[in-house]
Amino acid sequence: MSELGKINGQFLKLDMTEFRKLEQYFREFPKGARQATSIMLNNLGFAARQEMPDVLRDHGFIVRNPKFTVSRMRVQKTTAKPIQDQRVIIGSVETKGKGGSITHDGWRSLQTGRPTPKDRNRVTTLLSRGGDKANKVRAKSRLKPAIDYPNPGAFDDARGRTIGNRIQAMIREVASGMYDTGKMFVLPKGQSGRMSPGLYKVVRGKKSIRGKVYPKIQIVQRFDRPPHARRYAWIQELIKRTLQRTDYRAAWSDAMQRVEDRAKHNS
Repeated sequence: MSELGKINGQFLKLDMTEFRKLEQYFREFPKGARQATSIMLNNLGFAARQEMPDVLRDHGFIVRNPKFTVSRMRVQKTTAKPIQDQRVIIGSVETKGKGGSITHDGWRSLQTGRPTPKDRNRVTTLLSRGGDKANKVRAKSRLKPAIDYPNPGAFDDARGRTIGNRIQAMIREVASGMYDTGKMFVLPKGQSGRMSPGLYKVVRGKKSIRGKVYPKIQIVQRFDRPPHARRYAWIQELIKRTLQRTDYRAAWSDAMQRVEDRAKHNS
């Protein structure tokens, strides 16, 4: 496209193609800018999601399964609405067991410093991790809903048996291998006598003077000790760290390139 322009009485023929392209670019820039900022914000949200394991580690927490840690994080993306209305929401979600009880509160108690939910009353012991607190809980040390673990309630048929007698009778039968539960049994609340309610394992004890081996038990999970709540504003730290590590010039350039590529593809 060309136009005629007159300078000092002389007509000049000007090629306006590039100027028209520039005009079109500025006409479409507000829409493209909204798209680019939404892309940037969404990318920042997902970048923050990946930072979560390091944020916890750097505050002294043990992250045994980084993939699980990241999987608990959620990003609610924004759309290319007016820039002042764009929001990206970062948060975490709870994990519930098959029975509906909360097994992981999504670090809610960590953020607030308030106690964990009432139904979170199970704590694994060092034994369940093979003696190393950095290890994951062993599969055999998990309380599996599908397994019918022996408990003292099944040994109350004998008259006059105290709770202590029932527990001893149960331990002897579990130790003898009568149950296919990996020699594990449960002491529910109200049926544990003087022992702590929890999941126990029968292990081989030491021989007595007469050569008889008495069973020994070790607690694998406790049911009377909710996880300890400590406060750490991890959401604020997560956002702060993500913003500090972001190259905004590169992020904006990448977002605008994606907008331009999308526009070319749709044209």
